[in-house]
Parts: sequence; structure tokens; C-alpha cells
Amino acid sequence: MLNFLPALLVGLIATALMLLNMLFWVPILLIFAVVKLIFDSITAFPEARP
Repeated sequence: MLNFLPALLVGLIATALMLLNMLFWVPILLIFAVVKLIFDSITAFPEARP
């Protein structure tokens, strides 16, 4: 798709997009995963709570 650009520029664009993806989506998904893990561990064994 970006064949008209130099290979170095295509690589830099791809690296920048992967970095943006890592810095944006990974923390959001991690927060949701931790919240779900905590919620599931609280609700999994209701008889264990006093």
C-alpha cells in the first residue's frame, strides 16, 4: 500500500503505529482484565465471606 515510500519510512511508520498501539490499548485492556479478575474472585466463592 505504501510502496511508493522508502522502506525506511514505511518501517518508521509501522514502528510508530505499533508503539502507539502498545501505549494506548495495552494499559486499557490490562485495567479491564485486573478489574474482572478481582470481581470474579470476589463473586466466585460467596460462602467464603463472613
